Amino acid sequence: IPDALAALADDDSSVQLLVIEILRELDPIEASLPPLIHALEDPDRIVRIAAVEPVARFGEKAQAAVPVLKTWLDDKQEHVRIAAAIAIVKIDPTKTPEVMPVLLDGLRSEHSIDRANAAYAIGDLGEAGSGALPMLEELLVDECAAPRCEAASAISKITGNPLTEISVGVELLRA
Repeated sequence: IPDALAALADDDSSVQLLVIEILRELDPIEASLPPLIHALEDPDRIVRIAAVEPVARFGEKAQAAVPVLKTWLDDKQEHVRIAAAIAIVKIDPTKTPEVMPVLLDGLRSEHSIDRANAAYAIGDLGEAGSGALPMLEELLVDECAAPRCEAASAISKITGNPLTEISVGVELLRA
């Protein structure tokens, strides 16, 4: 592990990505957190994005990543903004009101994966995501299955009622 962590500072982004993928497969290792947070500021956009999820898995222990991730909330690329919002909420749930507009915008994205990711993240907020219920309900008729599934799951998590999730699941199975 020490050699792998040292490789996160390698100039070759392919090496960095390989190490991040290895770390993603392992249970969070405390010693990997500082270099992963540092990777959030790497010159290579792909390395930065790859490091987000492993950092967020540390939860509140990754508080040092929040200032960097906050700068991403203004990124011109929507998936970067959504990834940052998701990570910030996992690290510091008290920041939910600050990032909720980004997640709500994500529900309207042109890209189905962004709509699905935003719905998933809002569902993870539980009752705190209840303000998004009308928008999540609109996604239940999305042309793509992934946002429909994630919206149904989010509604179930927020309301505690699994009927919408079951109904959408049955509908998709029939299709």
